[in-house]
Amino acid sequence: ELRLNYNAGAAAYRAKDYEDAQKFFGDATTSPDLQLQQQAYYNLGNTLFEMGEQLPEPDKKQKAWENAAQNFDSALKLDP
Repeated sequence: ELRLNYNAGAAAYRAKDYEDAQKFFGDATTSPDLQLQQQAYYNLGNTLFEMGEQLPEPDKKQKAWENAAQNFDSALKLDP
């Protein structure tokens, strides 16, 4: 059940385990439930932003933030 993946991602995010959060939220983006899919994209965007915050290399930080922005865009397309 992809809802469980989403919930696991939320728990990992709260624990600042962004690697696991990225995996679980990424899995949840494949849900046929569009509301769950939208929430997963949004939270994946937050996760990627936080991962980028921790990177010292400007080019890697920018890449993570660009990926975060793409996920926010996907969330907005599902629920403006």
